[in-house]
Amino acid sequence: MPAAERRQKSALDQGEVPHTSAEHAEALAARIAETVARPIAIDGSEVAVGVSVGVAVGRPAELEGLLEHADADMYRAKAAGRTRD
Repeated sequence: MPAAERRQKSALDQGEVPHTSAEHAEALAARIAETVARPIAIDGSEVAVGVSVGVAVGRPAELEGLLEHADADMYRAKAAGRTRD
């Protein structure tokens, strides 16, 4: 298993996503983003990537609406991120 994949799995293993509070889910999302952003060595070169992680809170019956709102929020966040210095 590649180093980045091990770090992602470790971050996920440390938190319980189902039936969690919004605050806990946001903290887990932040840990995942921080873990993925750490540079790794590939063939002697240091490589770093970025990731967007979002949190949607709701009931399973609201899944379709949650996904639509999450998708729209993701695109807004990406657009805002492009304008940051």
